[in-house]
Amino acid sequence: MTSLTESRKRDFIKQLLLLIANQSAALTAAGLDPTTRTTLLQGKYDTATAAEAQQKEAQAQAKTATETSQLALKEAYTEASSMVALLTGTLGKDHPLVEEIRKMRN
Repeated sequence: MTSLTESRKRDFIKQLLLLIANQSAALTAAGLDPTTRTTLLQGKYDTATAAEAQQKEAQAQAKTATETSQLALKEAYTEASSMVALLTGTLGKDHPLVEEIRKMRN
């Protein structure tokens, strides 16, 4: 079972619950009351489903946070580059400060 994807595991559980529900009378007649176990399994399935929803939400939030971070860094770097261009234009490309800044980028 460990080689199944999460989606297939979820489908397996849903199908098993449905099959047992459909065969409940036959199972009870055979001496097995599936109620306790199916209730337990349904609860665990519901917990797994809720956890998956939380996981998907967290993934979406992480993606948004990454995009926001990358955009903010791009804007900051663009501003820093503009400042370097201003310093170079003002002081000249051979000024020691401009040369030091150029070394920082290499």
